[in-house]
Order: sequence, then structure tokens, then C-alpha cells
Amino acid sequence: MKLNLEIIRTYLPENATLKSYSIETHKLIFRRPIFYEKGMTLTEGCLYVMRVKDLPAPASVPGIGIICVGERIPSAWFTSGIQMLWIPTEISPITILNQVNQLYDHFDDWDERLRDELEKETDFDIQRLLLLGTDMLENPINVVGNTLQSLFNVKFQPDSHGKIHYHIDDYPHDMDLNHLELVKQVCTLERALTTPYLSSIDLPDRQYYCNNLYPMGHFVGCISIGTIFRPFRESDFPLADHFFSYFQTAFFKYLRNNSQIQSSEETALQKLLRQESLTKDEKALFRLNPNESWILFKLKEKKGKNALPRDYMYRTLTTLIAQNLYASVFHKEIIGFIRLQENEETILDTFDTFIGRMDYYAGLSNHFRELEHINDYLLQAHYMTEHYSQPPYTQNLFFFQEHTLDYLLHTCTLEMSATSLIPGNLLYLLEYDQKKGTEYIKTLDVYLQNEMSITKTAEALFIHRTSLMKRLDKLIRLLDDDLHSPKTRLTYRLCLAMLKNEGMKSFY
Repeated sequence: MKLNLEIIRTYLPENATLKSYSIETHKLIFRRPIFYEKGMTLTEGCLYVMRVKDLPAPASVPGIGIICVGERIPSAWFTSGIQMLWIPTEISPITILNQVNQLYDHFDDWDERLRDELEKETDFDIQRLLLLGTDMLENPINVVGNTLQSLFNVKFQPDSHGKIHYHIDDYPHDMDLNHLELVKQVCTLERALTTPYLSSIDLPDRQYYCNNLYPMGHFVGCISIGTIFRPFRESDFPLADHFFSYFQTAFFKYLRNNSQIQSSEETALQKLLRQESLTKDEKALFRLNPNESWILFKLKEKKGKNALPRDYMYRTLTTLIAQNLYASVFHKEIIGFIRLQENEETILDTFDTFIGRMDYYAGLSNHFRELEHINDYLLQAHYMTEHYSQPPYTQNLFFFQEHTLDYLLHTCTLEMSATSLIPGNLLYLLEYDQKKGTEYIKTLDVYLQNEMSITKTAEALFIHRTSLMKRLDKLIRLLDDDLHSPKTRLTYRLCLAMLKNEGMKSFY
């Protein structure tokens, strides 16, 4: 494991009084040090231990570090830009070299234990990883999910001798209202950060160093270290960053492994989709409050895109929108329910953004409260995914309620052709337009859409009212029908919509 001079300065034994003459000590990291002897050439990227009297003339060698032991450093080196630690004692440089190497042994052991835990398959335990981090960083660690609910919280308990012992509280806890209010003030800004940061949450005598969890490119939680036992030291931040890099991978593994066990919600959803009877407890999972409703969705991968695998996708969704979304893979397709409150758009916005980022789109049914007609809502979601999404995918959500008429017209033409359903006089008008180059079909369509308003129709067609009235007189003679009949107008509007639905737009 590589270390910077700030870490070495902090962890060297207390009998060595250190002063740092380095510049930005946290940026350059080094492998184990080399003992410098007179005449050696300084090499970029190396860390050297030497006596002050053995310092060569200042040279511009980028990316090196020097630990000096002995009398005062020549002032020329103070402005050399080279990272230096000065130990103004008569301790042997060999002793310092050994002490620094012991530090490397200590951190190499920590790094190896982190890596070994992460590489486990059958007995991988994210809690052991958190305890390893807490032991090194000497402050408790907390992990929250995407809903700011605590997933893991390192607790501490002193024994009779005053020694601190750590354990993990993994019972889900919601934040208390006061803390939640503080988080809310900074959440919009900090939630988007993808690199470690000091939180701006304002608490007396306490800081939090945080790293948002984006193991799949989308926010699923946050890990934080709080100054419970002691304030942060500069050396804590690079060590925490190193630990965070392991934990990002570990958390993805945790989400994957824990989702292998089918939840009670997923089991109930599978039974519901198979039209099997639910137990009393399973029915309770689908119970709604008076202002709530369900909407059923079906996901489909965008063509030509690198979509997240289905088993990861539906499990991540249920983690992302916990308690308000149930999902499963049913007949190799992701099917799910979303619980929505009246006039509540946040959940659908989150759903929309996430599935788009993961290269999926969704067909959504009408809202419903009862489960008796679940197959009808499944058919609605299926219809939308099969008929309303083509590249370049300008939207991700397709609602059945916006296309009910299209569905009705589609089902009308499953047994009969659209042409056979169109009245003869309307077909005659189509043929007349084709032969004469007129626009009577278009005029009729716009006229009926505008509820037979002369003014609105003229404006929509960009013609004068007088010209429109003459055209309508001719149109009605060609149709030989009475447009004042509501039933007739409805018939024509449905037929014109059917023609559009069948792709006959070129006629009007």
C-alpha cells in the first residue's frame, strides 16, 4: 500500500518530533522508502531516508519525498518544492527507516485484510469490512440507503478497563426529524457528489466525511465517518478514501448477494401474476391507504443499448424505491407495481430517471386499487412497451391512459381490416382527395377536432373563414351526411383516428 508523507508524519512514534516542509503532502504517494547514501541519483517517485548532512545540492526532481534526520536543513531546500519531513534529533536514520517500514507493514496488513474480505464469495461479510475501517480510522462509520435509512451503524461500548469495543447495528433506522431536517438542507447538492467530501451539515463539534455510493452509476446510499472520538487529522482523508474505494465494490456485492433471497413482496407479486391465491399476510402487502393507488409497469431494454442485466435491474429498483415498488422477473420480463399517492410525482420522476440511465423504458397501466383484474393492467403495460418506443428513445415512460383510444382502434382491426370498417362515403372522400389533390379529409378531421368551430378550424388550416365555409359546403355535399348528429360525428372521428392508426397519414 502506498502512503503519503502526511500519513507517515502522523503515525511515526511519538519520540520523533516531526516538522513538515512538504508541499501538498496528500497528493504524492510513495512505496517503501530507500536509504540514501552519498552519490546516489534521486529518482522520480521514490521516497528517501537520509541524514541532513548527506543531502545533495537542491535539484529539481519531480515527485520525490525525503525524510531527513539530524541538524537543521539548509534553507535552500525549503523552497525546492520537494516534499520533506525533518526529524531534528540524533536518532539513527536506520532506526527511522525501520520505523517507517513498520508503518508500511501495518498498512499493508490492513489493505490485505480489506482485500481478502472483499474477495470472499461464500462467507463475505460487509460488517467485517466496516469494523476493519473503524479500527483504522478510529471513528465510527455509518451507512445509509437511498432513502436515508440507516443500514449499518458502528456502535461502541467501553469495557471495565476502558477499552473500546465496536459492534454493528444493522437494524434499519430512519433518521430522527431533527437530523433529517439538517440533511434536507444539503441533500440536493451533496447527493450528486461522486467523490468523497466533508459534509456541510452543521452540528456542534462534529464533522462527517462522506462518500456517496454509486456502484452502478446511480445513487444508492452514503457511507460516512463521524468525529465521535476525535477530530479529523489530515492523514485520515487519504486513508478514508482508500477504504471508500473498497467499500464501493463491497456495497454492490452486498446488494447483489442480499437480493438473491426472494423477499416476501417478490414472492407475493409472483403469485399474483400467476393468478394464485395470496395468504392473509401477502394480501396485506398490497393494502392501500385511501389516497393511494397502484400502477403496473413492464420494463424493456432499449435496442442497441448496453442495458443493466435484468436480475440486477429489478433488484436495484426495489432497493432504490423501497416500500413503494415491488418488482420481479416474470416470464423473462421485469414486471412490477408502484405505489403512488395522489398528486405525488417524486417516485415516478426517480423511476423515470433511473430506468433511462440503465437503458430501459417502461409501459405503465392505468391506476387501480383492486387486484381482481391484474391481467388487464398487465396487458395495458405490455401494449405500451410493444407499440410506443422506438429509437432514439426521447422518453422512458409510456402511459396507457394517454393511448386508450389507440388501443380501442387497434383491437377493432384485429378481426376486420380498417378499410372494411370505414363508411363508403368517407372512403369516397379519400379517393376524391387522391384524384383531385384536394384536402377534404384533412378539413373534416380538423373541423371535427375543433367541435365544428368555423373560427378555430380556419385558424388551424390557415385559411379565411369564407374560404372554409365554401369548402365545407362542398365537403358535406360529397359526404351526403348530416354532421349535426353527435353519433355521426363520433363515427367519423373514430374512423379518421383509425386511418391515422393504420398509417394512412399521407391521405390527409
